[in-house]
Amino acid sequence: FISFFFFLSCAKSKPSGVISESKITEVLTEVSLVDGYLNTLPSDSAKRVMPVLYDKIFDKYDLDSATFVKNLDFYFGNPNLTDKIYADVNIKLSSYEREIHLEDSIRNAFHQDSMNSIRSICMIIYC
Repeated sequence: FISFFFFLSCAKSKPSGVISESKITEVLTEVSLVDGYLNTLPSDSAKRVMPVLYDKIFDKYDLDSATFVKNLDFYFGNPNLTDKIYADVNIKLSSYEREIHLEDSIRNAFHQDSMNSIRSICMIIYC
């Protein structure tokens, strides 16, 4: 009973302006995607488009850079919460990757099937 109250008294309360865990997970997932894209660009181009891309994410989630940093400070102040959030981000990114591979596989199978059809037609015509 005493440990329960001790736990409650030591637990960090969420300050105003801090978004939910699910929302910060979504934000960090999009930030990771943008960071991945920026890493494919030359550094001068990345520096030019980076603020625009981050602002789009912040606008989408009704954040500004100061509020974003405040949220990072809150969530990263708790290592267990940080691990959970990044595990969720990793799950989302892996899911996106699986979707892309599936679409790619379907597209490649269709392309391969089309090429086989063309070869068959050519063999019929020229043989």
